[in-house]
Amino acid sequence: MVIATPGRLEDLQARGAVQLQDIVHFVLDEGDQMIDLGFYPAIKRILATLPQTRQTVLFSATMPAEMKKLAESFLTDPQIVQVKNAGQTVDTVSQRALLAQNVDKRDLLLRELQAIEDGQVLVFVRTRMRADQLAEWLGKQGVEVDALHGDMRQYIRQKVIRKFKSGTLKVLVATDVAARGIDMSGLRLVINFDLPETVDTYIHRIGRTGRAGRKGEALSICAVVDQEKLGAILAKVGQRLVISDSDGNIVDDFVPERAARARKGRGPRGQRAGQRVGQRSGQRPHKSAGRKPGSNETGARNAPPKKASSQKPKSQSTRSHVTKPHRGKSHTVDPQKNFNKKVQTDAPAVEIDQHDKAARRQTLT
Repeated sequence: MVIATPGRLEDLQARGAVQLQDIVHFVLDEGDQMIDLGFYPAIKRILATLPQTRQTVLFSATMPAEMKKLAESFLTDPQIVQVKNAGQTVDTVSQRALLAQNVDKRDLLLRELQAIEDGQVLVFVRTRMRADQLAEWLGKQGVEVDALHGDMRQYIRQKVIRKFKSGTLKVLVATDVAARGIDMSGLRLVINFDLPETVDTYIHRIGRTGRAGRKGEALSICAVVDQEKLGAILAKVGQRLVISDSDGNIVDDFVPERAARARKGRGPRGQRAGQRVGQRSGQRPHKSAGRKPGSNETGARNAPPKKASSQKPKSQSTRSHVTKPHRGKSHTVDPQKNFNKKVQTDAPAVEIDQHDKAARRQTLT
């Protein structure tokens, strides 16, 4: 028997440490979460290496579209075993939603936690980083809390779960994947600090409470960006979900409000990112924009040209390169080349001046 994650199994296959040609039974557990974590291509590659004659069993709490495609591709005449009333909420779980408008979601969460006298709370967040950040903030407010996510070592996760199941930990902030290993019949409250992407995940989350005939409660703290998700949940569960504002007033005619989305690469009034005010579209930025105050580049350009110097050019060893601005670009100029050009163009004028001086001397004598 081999129990492995998709990535580790592929690594062992590449090293030649595992041969799968004699596999008789293949079991894929938590298939929906595997797909959500991006293991869909790896699962397809592993299934392609298995023998054609085998038994394949897929376990999944939800059935996303990718899971259905996977089942249709690698299963022959599959038998589907489904829990009765799957995808539906139970009456033992009361559902509430708080609209967080112009208020910090953390403040609403802290207010709800402080109102609980007994019982434990499971808080769901979207990412592992948010789990750590929220648990740290709640700990500073005096809440007995810890985080649970996939980036933690196995023994640390097991330690946190044991503390939560024993009752020594009041609040647990977790992601969906890490919370799959929690099975508690006495969990009082489940809070969706971040609403999930699908309605099935929402139902699976709140199913952690209200088990074994006990009553439970599910609370969703909804920001403006999550109101469309809340609308989809409301369409599924109906009147079982009670929506109220941050002050506790019931909202009967809830209409999802779309959050303003900033257009990528654009500033105010169609201005592109990095474009200066007053600059036309497609126009290169002027070099003087990055100059220090007090520089007089414009005056230097408008000044009359200087007369050609009669001094001899410097030796080749003192030759240097300077950079001067030209239409927003910078290029290298060789002073020696410019001097040679001046000498060639000014040579006839110098000869005429010498003949004129000689003629004047003869006239005077």
